[in-house]
Amino acid sequence: FKFKFPVSVIKFDPSGKMFAAGVGRLLQIWKSPPKYMEFTPFRLLNTIMGHYDEILCIEWSADSRFILSGGQDATCRINRVDKVTKPVNLVAHNGPVIGCFFRENHDTVYTVSSDGAVYTWDWNANETEEPLSPDQLHDIRFSSTEGIWSLEGRHYLGYKNRTSITSCAYHKKNDLLVIGNSAGVFTLYAMPDFSEVHSLSITQHEINTAAINSSGEWLAFGSERFGQLLVWEWQSETYLLKQQGHYYDMNTTAFSPNGQLIATGSDDGRVKVWNSKTGFCFVTFTDHEAPVSAVAFSSKGTGHALFSSSLDGTIRAFDLIRYR
Repeated sequence: FKFKFPVSVIKFDPSGKMFAAGVGRLLQIWKSPPKYMEFTPFRLLNTIMGHYDEILCIEWSADSRFILSGGQDATCRINRVDKVTKPVNLVAHNGPVIGCFFRENHDTVYTVSSDGAVYTWDWNANETEEPLSPDQLHDIRFSSTEGIWSLEGRHYLGYKNRTSITSCAYHKKNDLLVIGNSAGVFTLYAMPDFSEVHSLSITQHEINTAAINSSGEWLAFGSERFGQLLVWEWQSETYLLKQQGHYYDMNTTAFSPNGQLIATGSDDGRVKVWNSKTGFCFVTFTDHEAPVSAVAFSSKGTGHALFSSSLDGTIRAFDLIRYR
């Protein structure tokens, strides 16, 4: 399927039966394709308007009844998916909203903007003469007419030297928020108090994407500039995975005799060896002092010897068993 316009963000609902896509200023709700092929597997269920600029982030509620969307227009909107109701506008940020999240088992929403602001919003039902039943509360939840949204917390990171928030992720079960910035530093916060748990500089360039695994123990970060992928276990403070592409143009590639390995050489003087099945780089050699012009595996045996030539006037042989 091909969208007619660029898609800035896309996300499945918790049930997997629907997915939402931010297409410019429009929020589109689609039915997920079935397991078996159909003539028209994708079906547009609804198109929601309201944002004045590009949508940057999407978040579903646990019951798939509500959807959060934050945009370049510095606003966050809550729309109900299962029926038509008046949308809720959460307006307070001065910069683009790049993250918006529902807090688990609470009528609370967290919003994050690129200018370093993190806000906490709470919803409370209007007072009535008789207490509302759980079913009644469930039906009017998040309504702007049957309840009131209030800004309960404002937190500012106070970045300097034009540093901004470039990515964020939220773990509902542990109520943890991780924020990555344009200086290559990530910080983990315990919500809703916004107390700092852990912070680390992992790259010299901006962190473009962040994610937390299901248990909340591993943090994954991606940096677009040099193709970096980092997985960090914050409790033990150890790297589980570090991946990075070449800094400059790639000049040469070669397959091992059994086809399981790929070697690459680049203008950065590095020789990298990749697993052809997983796509991961498992060793990098930095011995050359000039661009690498050619790489080749030994033709005999299992190809555990790798040769490389460089504009520094040297030819080097690397042992892929001892990595030297």
